[in-house]
Amino acid sequence: MHFTSTFSSGGVETNLMIKMRALDRSLFDSRIGCFFRRGPFLEQAESLGMPIVEFPMARRVLHPRTLKVLWDIRRYLIRERIDILNVCHFNNYLPALATWRLRNTALIMTQQGLGAPDRARAIALAHRLAFPLAVRYEVNSLQLRDMLIRKLNVEPDRFFINYNGVEMERFEALPPKDKVREELGLPQDAKVVLCVSRPVVEKAIDVLLRAFVVIRRRHPDALLLVTGRGALEGEMRALMSELGLDDSAQLLGRRNDIPRLLAACDVGVLSSRSEGQPNALLEYMAAGKPAVSTRVGAVCDVIDDGQTGLIVPPEDPEALADAVCTVLEDSELAARFGQAGRERARTEFSPQALAKRMTDVYQAIVEETRNRRGRGR
Repeated sequence: MHFTSTFSSGGVETNLMIKMRALDRSLFDSRIGCFFRRGPFLEQAESLGMPIVEFPMARRVLHPRTLKVLWDIRRYLIRERIDILNVCHFNNYLPALATWRLRNTALIMTQQGLGAPDRARAIALAHRLAFPLAVRYEVNSLQLRDMLIRKLNVEPDRFFINYNGVEMERFEALPPKDKVREELGLPQDAKVVLCVSRPVVEKAIDVLLRAFVVIRRRHPDALLLVTGRGALEGEMRALMSELGLDDSAQLLGRRNDIPRLLAACDVGVLSSRSEGQPNALLEYMAAGKPAVSTRVGAVCDVIDDGQTGLIVPPEDPEALADAVCTVLEDSELAARFGQAGRERARTEFSPQALAKRMTDVYQAIVEETRNRRGRGR
């Protein structure tokens, strides 16, 4: 059973859907647990044809209903004989606590971002109680593993790295660039820079906009497209006006046609101040597009600097602009990055690669659990 809070549109939920589709159902009877059966990914989850079990939570953790939810999860794990509970974020400590002293249910706790767990006193206590219950910790980068070993004082051999996945088939047969540009109303000869992101603090769209001012000095015909919605959208629109970018930069909002946008662009960029393992970079690579990103989070686990793209320091608009222009001005380099990135995405980050890593770990845990049961008889 994989457990998520809700089906919102984030990296955790994206990766959960990829996992669920890729795992071999002849080996695993999978199901999804959640607190709130809602969100943009709910329809995708329902299309998988597997049980989705809701354990309705109050909005506040410190609520009388919390203990009932904990008990309901525990009873479900026992009644359905769940072998493995994979909690899809460390902050989902409540289902983790439900495994306390359950001999037949092994707990995996998954973390996909570099943010520290919530520091509120009650929640911090719950974290301290939940962490020791896990038999494995799943993380999506070496950096995250090393950070959590230091912060949580957990044995290194209890961690396993399972990189985020990208569904390659979505990007295999992209329409011709000129056709998509015509449909989108983009000039055929423009240099198009795409950022699949959100206007929130950690994504540093302000840095990207300032970098784009520099890019425009070298390429006056350049256009910038930024996807996603976030709290800073109004502020970013005001900054665009202040920088004189109203006619050359667009905030597109939430989009469901990322492969189509990638077909139209020349380079994919990420300007973040902080990241886990960015799914956007995987999408750029799967589409065969050169990638430019700031050196944050697990970016170095994704981009092979100088081979599949370029990595620059964060908070440095000039460096970001220079890297983007390097790609825009060298078509052979861009093509080489794109080809190498697509191959790396196929071998390291495909759903098949992700599923194989998960299958190996799950089968090992089931074997350990069965051996423990045998010793307990």
